[in-house]
Amino acid sequence: MAVGRRRRAGGAVSDRSPPQLQIDPRRSADAAAALLGEQPQGTIVTDRYSAYSWLDLEQRQLCLAHLLRDFQALSQRRGAPGKLGRKLDAALGEAFAITGERGGERGELEALRADLAPVRQRIRSLLERGTRSRDEKARRFTSGLLELWPALWTFTRLCGVTPTNNTAERALRHAVIWRKLSHGTQTDHGNRLVERLLSIRETCRLNGIRPHDYFTRLIDAGLTGQPAPSALGAAPT
Repeated sequence: MAVGRRRRAGGAVSDRSPPQLQIDPRRSADAAAALLGEQPQGTIVTDRYSAYSWLDLEQRQLCLAHLLRDFQALSQRRGAPGKLGRKLDAALGEAFAITGERGGERGELEALRADLAPVRQRIRSLLERGTRSRDEKARRFTSGLLELWPALWTFTRLCGVTPTNNTAERALRHAVIWRKLSHGTQTDHGNRLVERLLSIRETCRLNGIRPHDYFTRLIDAGLTGQPAPSALGAAPT
């Protein structure tokens, strides 16, 4: 995730780490590796942006919400590509109806895979049909998705993995609005400060803690030489 002046906002999230926002001049593979680590742990939910192509497909889940929008865009085209897009859009819509927005628990994954099997096969058949299209753009699109095929369905193999990166998109929303209103940062020192402030704010939000209360306790701890309070636990009563 990256946010800042003239920066682009990405949408990657790991299931094993608290929210962490990073400001970088560009949304690149190097920026993603700096944020996630060269050997990231857990499962990373991303869009199809090339900056994430270095990730192992076995620990990557492609955001199906982004993919649905791609199918819808394809459906607006004329002729055979549009017809293919409409069929893919309908099939992925069925998959969403089955999965919802949750990751399956261990006992549910087998049933989830069984329920999705027919629609998965239909989507794969449609993509394979697309690779034989006369339209070059449709061929590239469908061929690329088949290369990423395992990462479309990681949420059916691993507990707690969701089929979209909506968690990351929600975590970025406040930061993106802040950037637009403030015109972003001007220095590396400002980058680091804003990264930390926004990351702490999002961590507080996810843990039901008012950021103002947390920062007050943090300042008090600093002034009295006490350890910094955690933003990961429940708010104190």
